[in-house]
Amino acid sequence: MGNKFKMTAYIFTYLLVFLGVQVLTGVILALGYIGISVLALIMSGENISDINMIQFEEDIFRYITEQINVSLIISFVISLVIYYFIFKIRKINILKASGFSKIRVSNIPILVILAISMNIVVSFILSIAMKYMPYNQTFAKYQEMMEELFKGGNTYLLLISIGILAPLLEEIVFRGLIFSELRKNTNIIITILIQALLFGIVHLNPVQSTYAFFLGIFLGFLYVWTKSIWAPVIVHIVFNSFSVISTRLPEVSTLSIPILVAAFVFSIIGTILIILNREKAVQVE
Repeated sequence: MGNKFKMTAYIFTYLLVFLGVQVLTGVILALGYIGISVLALIMSGENISDINMIQFEEDIFRYITEQINVSLIISFVISLVIYYFIFKIRKINILKASGFSKIRVSNIPILVILAISMNIVVSFILSIAMKYMPYNQTFAKYQEMMEELFKGGNTYLLLISIGILAPLLEEIVFRGLIFSELRKNTNIIITILIQALLFGIVHLNPVQSTYAFFLGIFLGFLYVWTKSIWAPVIVHIVFNSFSVISTRLPEVSTLSIPILVAAFVFSIIGTILIILNREKAVQVE
């Protein structure tokens, strides 16, 4: 009972840091925008009561969305610093606790191709869902949010923040720290399901939460198969980066039947190859 309580407390702490830092960063950006806007209004001699509050709220949301790159980079740095000190107090090596160990070099190109293939497959499934499922309003809001997220801004900053830092932090937290705590107290299937469920929930969007849950399950198994968090990190980074590139180069995201079929095939073959590599490693040992 004591171990399970400690496990729950640690997981809650990791999630609190993960979400709390992002919320706090967003609040600070919003307050900064409000302060600058009010100051500009006062200096122009206009009355604050003349502000259209509905429009002002939309402007604040738009500003925070436009600054998502800066927000993610700041959140990444602050979160890692907090996690570092948490594990320093616990006298545990955070890299070891996160599962950073050597990965087979031969697995890296497989993981890259697997991630791109999965991205294409997920994009296809989402496009079909948006077209035929009755919850079109939910999908419409999701599409609007993603377009707002990726439009404008510096491409390199998008790649650094959304393509690299965000997935790296998510893997450290969910397939690393949370996975590690769960594995000490539950069996491997329960561990994979719970960390995937938490991974889906924190996305706070029905569409993202759904495919993030299934992606979290796959990334969890990937971690188990390779015995290194580098595998899910590579897949997650390439997956997100391909999404960023697709928004900047529409021709890259153009789906055709041959590309879609190839993506399905590569997803299956890539997964099998990773499993076979894992089985060979076990046999050698």
